[in-house]
Amino acid sequence: MIITLNNANKTYKNGVAALTDFSYEFQSGSFTVLTGQSGAGKTVLLRIIAGLEDVTSGTLLFDGVPPKKGTRARDAAMMSQNPVFLKNLSVYNNLAYGLKIRKINAEEIDARVRKAAADFKLEPVLSKKTKSLSALEARRVILARAAVRTPALVLLDEPLSGLGDAGQIELCDEIARLRQSLKITTFICATSDPALASLLGGTICSLT
Repeated sequence: MIITLNNANKTYKNGVAALTDFSYEFQSGSFTVLTGQSGAGKTVLLRIIAGLEDVTSGTLLFDGVPPKKGTRARDAAMMSQNPVFLKNLSVYNNLAYGLKIRKINAEEIDARVRKAAADFKLEPVLSKKTKSLSALEARRVILARAAVRTPALVLLDEPLSGLGDAGQIELCDEIARLRQSLKITTFICATSDPALASLLGGTICSLT
């Protein structure tokens, strides 16, 4: 999926300009890291691409046409700074949920979930509720949730923040594994830390 933004702007009703004249083309299957100081518009840009917010002016195109509204319609998986889960469900059911609503048969769902759990070291926590997870485990669940359904687009907002050095390196390895398994998926990641941008790798796109 090629994502193109031309002179995209986002201004809120209170007059705050969150994104100003942003133009860029994210190539299909690419891995791009958005950098810039806090308030530069990285999170807003991810939310616009995901379908959680709209541009005030300018254009957003998916493969040359305006995308449908909503994250599901855009086939996007997103990791926010505070990962969002179905809190009353186990890790297993959080991983399975996206497949269930797509009417995948139970046998295939189980196979995909268990493979992702093995790949992302989640087998010991499959029966646990997500509120009991560590920060690293929670982010692994988000990556595994993307792996089970192979989305066209993966958006990661500050995926390494709040993790120690060892956890950051480990999650980078997990992201690389996900990229390898989802070869044609477009990845866009945001971080305000230049060192973490270098650790993540990929093409750097700076917002000012």
